[in-house]
Order: sequence, then C-alpha cells, then structure tokens
Amino acid sequence: MDNDNFVLTTPVVFITFNRLDTAQEVFEQIKKAAPRKLYLISDGARQNRQGEAKKVAEVRGYIEAGIDWDCEVHRIYADSNMGCRGRIASGLDEVFEHEDTAIIIEDDIKPHNTFFQILPDYA
Repeated sequence: MDNDNFVLTTPVVFITFNRLDTAQEVFEQIKKAAPRKLYLISDGARQNRQGEAKKVAEVRGYIEAGIDWDCEVHRIYADSNMGCRGRIASGLDEVFEHEDTAIIIEDDIKPHNTFFQILPDYA
C-alpha cells in the first residue's frame, strides 16, 4: 500500500473456488491491505470432477498459510458443491448477519493496490 498508516477496518470478503493461479494474485493484494477482518467463502468440489477436491484444498491451503497479519478470520467453507449462486448467496447472507458493510472480492478480480484505500469511502 502506498500509505504506511492506512488501516483497513472495512471487512473483506474473498470468494474462491478452484483456481489457484488467480486466487494467489488476488490474495497478494488483499494481504498487502491487511484487513482487520477477513471472510473466506469457498464452494466445495463437484463430485463428478476428478481432481477438483484437490484444487479447492490447494486454494484454501494457500490462503490459510498466507494469513500472516493480525486479523479476525471467518471461514465459510462448503463441504460439497452448492453451485456458484447457492454458495455465494448463502455465504454473503452469513457475512451480512454480522456486518453492515464489506468489500467483496472474487478470485478473478485483481484489484489495484489503491483499491482498498479508496473503496471504504464509498461503503
């Protein structure tokens, strides 16, 4: 982040599935912002997709291992596949049971390094 004094107090919701490469890029930007509260929403693997459970586990593992700052982490992980609509909707319902506002990022949205500094002004 450009401003060393910046503290991200708006909760961040990171929605992932099975794409490690894109999740890594996005997570590195989240990591730089170091939000005080992080919600992780992840769908489960589809039963008919060989190797998908491993991919989902790799994404979750990468993120879990990378959380090296002081933050409150909420894991909203599905054990089985709920589908994009079902997992995102139910995950966000859970987030907004506890939060009034949040920054929502999917694993294919690569935010600019100033994104987390600017967006809370509009939340």
